[in-house]
Amino acid sequence: MESKYPLVLVTWEDHTGDAGWFTDESVGDLEHATATTIGWLVSKRGKSYKVADTLIDNGFGGVSVILKKTVTSIREITI
Repeated sequence: MESKYPLVLVTWEDHTGDAGWFTDESVGDLEHATATTIGWLVSKRGKSYKVADTLIDNGFGGVSVILKKTVTSIREITI
């Protein structure tokens, strides 16, 4: 299927959390997550990229909304 949407690989940073108990020393070991999303870039308007994991004849599904300011890299993939 030929697509009007480019296939992209997006690397981005995300918040994490832990409801456990910590000391002043052990809380320093907590880190944010680095995520990688692959899919079709269906929108890049406004403050976010919208990346779909599935294309259908007249649309798409499984859309991730990724804030642009959290993105560390985005590149188009050719298959």
